[in-house]
Amino acid sequence: MKLISLIIICVLAFAILVGLFRGLHRGYTRISSFGTEYLLCCLCTVGVGAIVYKTLGKNGGTDAAIAGIIMLLVPVAFYGIFKTLAVLLRKLINSKMQARQELSYYEQYADMEENREGILDAVYDGDKKKYKKLTKERKSFKLEPGGWRMVDRFIGAFVGMVQLFVITGIVCCVALMILDFARVSALAEIFRTSSWLSFKDMLFDCLFIALMYLCIKCGYTSGIMNSLIGILVLVMLAGAGVFSYYLAFKVSAFDSAAHAITATLGASESVSQIFGSGVSDVVGRIVIAVGLFLIMLVEIIIFAIFIPRLVDMARGSAAFRTTDGILGAVFLVIVAFGVQLVLGWLLSSVSELEFMQIFNGYFDGSKLTKYIFSDNIISEFGAGQATFLRNWFGLD
Repeated sequence: MKLISLIIICVLAFAILVGLFRGLHRGYTRISSFGTEYLLCCLCTVGVGAIVYKTLGKNGGTDAAIAGIIMLLVPVAFYGIFKTLAVLLRKLINSKMQARQELSYYEQYADMEENREGILDAVYDGDKKKYKKLTKERKSFKLEPGGWRMVDRFIGAFVGMVQLFVITGIVCCVALMILDFARVSALAEIFRTSSWLSFKDMLFDCLFIALMYLCIKCGYTSGIMNSLIGILVLVMLAGAGVFSYYLAFKVSAFDSAAHAITATLGASESVSQIFGSGVSDVVGRIVIAVGLFLIMLVEIIIFAIFIPRLVDMARGSAAFRTTDGILGAVFLVIVAFGVQLVLGWLLSSVSELEFMQIFNGYFDGSKLTKYIFSDNIISEFGAGQATFLRNWFGLD
């Protein structure tokens, strides 16, 4: 147990050290701050979750459902706040460094002009020694951002450390969670330590917030138009499959073609070896259905290739790109929330099963995902449990 803990600590320390040097080298303005935003979002969400639970969540019923809706919106709101603050801070530091560089330029302007004139004179006189000396001196003229560069590097070092700490921490926690579910006896002592038990309640909260971050990022990058096009393509594929089946099996105009294909296949020795002495008429209809589907598939592929290109051309407009990105992020978050709520409702309906007991333990002290699983919003609004699933597992 001590060896595993030591390995985890060493991995986290190495990640922090790498993040420190990376942040110092690149600076805050040239490094992503998602790790800091994510960590602050998790901490604030857990804090607000405790207040919301004491106020509404513990009452159960509709109050708990309302508390769940509030808690689903809280991390989104904190994401927006911290992301905005990070962007404003980055713009502030950039503007201050640029202003200082501009001042540095004017402070050195006289010396730079004198150096430039000296170089021109050396070229005109053919004095190579003087030319080399002056060009070497010219390289010493730098537009220094002053103390703001140090501020940029120090903030970047902190942000870099937090970023790699968060990434490594999530990977370690997921690995430990998998080992906990696997019930590895050699590691049983780790899962009884106070540090693990105290963090265990927040693990799924943090993973849920990480999923939300990915949804917002991917949704904003792709935009709602591309998301809708992706859904439309899936609907078109399903529709093409159903329509092909309908034409081949329900429309009498295809009967003669089906009989002809069946007769042709029946005359083939290789086909006869597979299907036996007689080839059913269904085989011919399946061939027709597959052929019709492939014809429709070509049209769908053309649609899926060229329509997104037109959308990308339209996203060249800043206003359209921003609006499309925001709507895409909102759409993807809503879809993710919906899928999580339905999945949580189904799992909570069979929470009495023996293999679910380990899973249940992760939500005892949860501040966010408890409203997806143990106090599922759908159930708290009066939908009850998934009876069909309980019957399937023999719980009712």
